Amino acid sequence: MTPGAVSERATHIAAVRVDAAADAVAVRSALVAVREITSWAAGQQAALVAKLSSLESFPEATIAAATKESLGASTKTRERSDTLGATPQLASSLDDGAITAGHIDAVTRAGKQLDPAQRDELFARV
Repeated sequence: MTPGAVSERATHIAAVRVDAAADAVAVRSALVAVREITSWAAGQQAALVAKLSSLESFPEATIAAATKESLGASTKTRERSDTLGATPQLASSLDDGAITAGHIDAVTRAGKQLDPAQRDELFARV
């Protein structure tokens, strides 16, 4: 999704929020737009974390400071970034808003339970 598409979705969301006559269809479409923007932002965050990881040996501290989240949440963000680095198709789907960060986190959790060869197979299949 392009920044222009993100802007269009944000404009739609804002318009529906202030429209007292908005019906369920309009609200539902605005909620989809929220999901798409949230997914796009998660993809952007993952790409920035990958870049930061190449520059710092312990990027989780910087991530925690920048996002105002815990070190545990920052570790989860880095793991998501690592998973997306290994699964370009998932990264593309996240950037497009077709899937959510939760989907990536599920793949990450599943991969942690596998040996390296099985994890590689899982990532190749997704």
